[in-house]
Order: sequence, then C-alpha cells, then structure tokens
Amino acid sequence: RRRRRRQSNDKEENEKNDEAANSIPLGSGSGFTVHKDGYIVTNYHVIQRAYQINNATESVPKFLQGLRPKAVIKVRGLDASDSKLTTCRIVDVKPELDIAILKAEKYESNKATPLKYADSTKLLVGQRVVAIGNPFGLEKSVTSGVVSALNRNIDGVAGNKIRNCVQTDAAINPGNSGGPLLNSRGQVIGVNTMILSTTGSFAGVGFAVPASSVRKFADEAISKDFFK
Repeated sequence: RRRRRRQSNDKEENEKNDEAANSIPLGSGSGFTVHKDGYIVTNYHVIQRAYQINNATESVPKFLQGLRPKAVIKVRGLDASDSKLTTCRIVDVKPELDIAILKAEKYESNKATPLKYADSTKLLVGQRVVAIGNPFGLEKSVTSGVVSALNRNIDGVAGNKIRNCVQTDAAINPGNSGGPLLNSRGQVIGVNTMILSTTGSFAGVGFAVPASSVRKFADEAISKDFFK
C-alpha cells in the first residue's frame, strides 16, 4: 500500500513538473476586482500575448486545436492567504483603451472586496493619489503622489490616442500596469498604464486611463458576459 501511494504521489508530482516544464511565462502585471462575482480589470497589453495566442488557436479547426499551444492566465491575491493562483478567462478586451476584463473561475464572493469607482471628471490637479501594483514582481506595493495634470492624450497599443488620461508622479514601474490609481477614499480614478521615460525607469511621469472610460467599458462587458 505504501508503495502504491508513493507511486501515485510520484505520478502526480511528475505531471506537475511536466506542466511546469512545458509552461512559458508570457509576462505579468497587476489588476483589481470590480465585481463580487470575480470580474477583474487590467491592461490589455498585460494579457495581449495570451489573447493573441488563444485567438490563433480558436481560428483553426477544432480537431487541430488540441495540437496548438493555449495561454493560461492566473492571478494571485483572491484568497485570504494570497498564495493561491486562480485561473482566469478573458471576458472582453478594448485595445483602444488598453483595457481588458477577466473573470476568475471558481470564484467565491468573499475572497476579495471589489473596488468602487470615483468620478474621474471631477479630479483636481494636485489631488493626492495612490498607486497599487506589483512592480518587478513585488506584490501589493503602494506608492503615493499627486495628480500632475489632466486630459493627457497618450499613445495606445492599438496605434490610437487614449484620451483624457490622468498624469501622476506616483511611482509606476514595470509590473504596475493594470493596477488601480486611487483617490484618498480608496476609489478608482484610473488604471495605471504607462510611463514617459528616456531610460525605461520611472522619471516622475506616469499615466492612467481615466476611470470614467474604464467603467463604461467594464460595465458593458460584464453585463454581456453575465447574461450569456
């Protein structure tokens, strides 16, 4: 019996090792929950490669799909211990806003408290803000600053201009993308998206997609998905 148990455990461990060995990390970023059923907002460019890979797989005949690679998106921080990885599916994307909506599978509504939106059209220059994210993989890092300017138009991943963005001097670094920019009441005023720098390091100029634009798209995407 002991021998069989060890063999079973060895088999499970080998399967896990094989899965890990065949996995290729595509990138990482940040995100935040906006709905009690586990809907998450992040940047499109954070999950762009996964989205493209899965779209390419779905475009081939079904009998060939099993032969093509499939990207899996996993998030951490939805359970009390913050250690469990939860698989997510892509609900919808809007490259023109650099925003994506994910849905955590097997989600329990008591795992995380959804963030609330603020009216980003009423922001003031000089207003205190906080950025939360995972810069360089350092989870749940918090930086603070102010609204440096409003109504900035920045270059998006789709080749268009993302309009009315919030400029901030709160430190934003690689890994912060997709995380929330919050006001002093903990409400979302934007989604941290990019920095302006000649060196690749933060130089005090970061940008967030305004909450007003994010909320409109997110609410529509979640509503459509909810009633599928």
